[in-house]
Amino acid sequence: MIYQIATRDDAENINNMRNHLDVRQYLHSPICHTLKNCTEWIENIYHSSSSERIAIYTDPPETETLSYNPFVGLFRIDEIDALNNTCYVGLDINPSQQGKGYASIIYKHMLNELFELRNMRIIYLEVLSHNETAIHIYKKLGFMECGRFPRKIVRFGREIDSCVMYIDRKMLIQNE
Repeated sequence: MIYQIATRDDAENINNMRNHLDVRQYLHSPICHTLKNCTEWIENIYHSSSSERIAIYTDPPETETLSYNPFVGLFRIDEIDALNNTCYVGLDINPSQQGKGYASIIYKHMLNELFELRNMRIIYLEVLSHNETAIHIYKKLGFMECGRFPRKIVRFGREIDSCVMYIDRKMLIQNE
């Protein structure tokens, strides 16, 4: 896996992924964006001290195929609090790469980096309650639910809760 700070060069892949219904249905904001909006969003975050975006790619296959897209997804780090050593995280996986185990691999790598290299104390995330696959992955990694925003969003005519989960270094180690 290749992890790199997201730049304008990644904008088209990120925009296509986040506008895809298989991804958008699980985002807190399901609004479709233009490539220009996405590029501006990435550039603004690039200069932020409280947020980061990490673009993730696979190594190219040994035999090149025309349909192969090495873009796996986007790891989001938000509300970086250097005083309290906390942050929020999230991950969007490219629909063509879903179901291959990448979410667990990426989370393990990024959580270890955040705890070991950046000295985070607690890491939080928010996930919509209908995203059962993600919730299963988070629990398997050691995240625990610590709160809920009831009926936070309306999607497909349904009111959906947003679950807040957290993990600390000890919880991650216990689940490795």
